[in-house]
Amino acid sequence: MKKILLSLLIGAFGLSGVVHAKYSTYSECDYSLATFDMFDCIDEEYSRQDAKLNKAYKRAMAELNKDKVKQKELKELQRIWINYRDAKCNYNYGLTGGGTFDREVVKRCFVIETVQRAKEL
Repeated sequence: MKKILLSLLIGAFGLSGVVHAKYSTYSECDYSLATFDMFDCIDEEYSRQDAKLNKAYKRAMAELNKDKVKQKELKELQRIWINYRDAKCNYNYGLTGGGTFDREVVKRCFVIETVQRAKEL
């Protein structure tokens, strides 16, 4: 079972490179970096993508400026999405046996999900 999950995770991250190549500079974080440098790179990329997400959210809210009901719904939807993203990404911890790779999988998941949500908004 763990081998299947590991294959799925690795496959998902391989496919995610297509998303990142077009929408971010995430490809700068590669496996040739030292572990902590790679984590710093991923954290920096998450910060960039989170800023883009916040900008997209504010733009979406501004487009709904006259519809207070829809603004309230979007705000609630965003809260739900954040909880979903956190649960989804944190669930990945431990699936590959623990340790450094698991932390990387979780961090990359946060970046991927954030990029995709910004595109949705």
